[in-house]
Amino acid sequence: MTFSIAKHKWFFTLLGVLIVLTHFQIIGQNPRGPHTWRQCHTLAVARNFHQESMNILRPRVDKRNDTSGVTGMQFPSYEYLVALGYKILGEHNFIHRILSLLLTFLACIAMYRIGIAIFRSEFVGIAGAAMLPWSPDLFYHSANALPDVLALTAGLWGVALAVQYRITRHISTIFWSGGLILLGALTKVQYLSFGLPILILFYQDRRRREIGKTEYRLFLELSSLVLMLTASWYIYARELRRTSGLLDFGLHFNPVSDFVEGLSILRQNLLSDLPELYLNYASFALMLVGLIHFVSRRWRNSEWSLVAIFWGSTLALYHILELGQMKDHAYYAMVYLLPLMLLAMNGVKVVADRLNKRIVWLLIAVMPVIAYARMHQRWTGDQKYVPLALYDNEERKNFVSQIPDGLCIVGPDISGSIYYYYLEREGFGFADQAELENEDHLKSMIDKGATILISDHAMVRVIPAVVKHTDSLITLQHDFYALRLK
Repeated sequence: MTFSIAKHKWFFTLLGVLIVLTHFQIIGQNPRGPHTWRQCHTLAVARNFHQESMNILRPRVDKRNDTSGVTGMQFPSYEYLVALGYKILGEHNFIHRILSLLLTFLACIAMYRIGIAIFRSEFVGIAGAAMLPWSPDLFYHSANALPDVLALTAGLWGVALAVQYRITRHISTIFWSGGLILLGALTKVQYLSFGLPILILFYQDRRRREIGKTEYRLFLELSSLVLMLTASWYIYARELRRTSGLLDFGLHFNPVSDFVEGLSILRQNLLSDLPELYLNYASFALMLVGLIHFVSRRWRNSEWSLVAIFWGSTLALYHILELGQMKDHAYYAMVYLLPLMLLAMNGVKVVADRLNKRIVWLLIAVMPVIAYARMHQRWTGDQKYVPLALYDNEERKNFVSQIPDGLCIVGPDISGSIYYYYLEREGFGFADQAELENEDHLKSMIDKGATILISDHAMVRVIPAVVKHTDSLITLQHDFYALRLK
């Protein structure tokens, strides 16, 4: 059995071209859309690597108060790759967008290998690769600055190489698999869960004596190393957050305490998000077929029954612990794509074997249309989630060029990232008018070195505390004021 894509080079060429063409209109666009704040956080860290220090162990944010900006976050692997692109080609939007598209394409190849190794079918592998990029949420983020795309791709390749090892028995494959699972888990910790089905499958292989003691011991030692290194990074990151006091990146769970609200979110996730965002209506239909077939025909006799119990329970627990995020941040559920796609590929096999492969290809053919129809407004709509004065490159450059260097107070920006990223400034931030009305708070920022206030708040020129501490107007563009403080 071969895992090479050379035999299907025309399919993968077509798939790659289609992925690029469906995102071509945004290749050069600035960050925009409902999760602009997350993209700006990511890109600011990348820019600070490029402009300040390429030390990957010391990521820096823009809203840094009077500190160096170093703080704790998930391992900045994606941000570092973007920064390397900046080093080579300069700071351009196309760098992070092409990087994410490339990672998405590599994830498709990994899914192809997973399909072949598990279902022993090249057709199922091809179908898996063809379905993956049209998950609407992945489709949207596959050109965005989102570390989850790298985490997903690394995790899928880790799983692909692990299940491939069960066939080829090439020991080097296990080391590559462990390294990629580690990269995925460091980038976003929930992708550590991709190691769980591998652990359970290898445990069953050992019980059947299909792998030797030495191999199994090596696998367990490698698994322990992955777990320890992942834990070590997040302990280190939490300590960086504590010492810096900069809390831009959350390194904690976000459950929901209100039972009724929790049920409402779960209902939204299951009835709306699952078929419409996590998957795709067409792949959702195949997933249902695969799930029904697995539960009704293969449950008791399948080696995957134990995997389903433990992996499913782990992901369910993760979902409950992150339920607060699941309301508006579907990319937190991107980690479910692997089990959902496995069920969809099982559905592909059932439909192809019992009905006709043409039905599968028909469903796959409509997936790009569904994904584009669901998400294109986030790129082409009038709502950019960024003030026009900042989004327009020429207007922003003209505004920023008139502002002298120095620590700034910027807002109102509840995200703590959008205004700072677009203005290319560092300093203090505020989320609402009340913070400026508090003279002691304003003065404390000035005492710590803030010399400029940048705001598009309509009342900024008449707030008594601001008036008292304003020296002069530096510039005004549209609704944005830049004030020199005293």
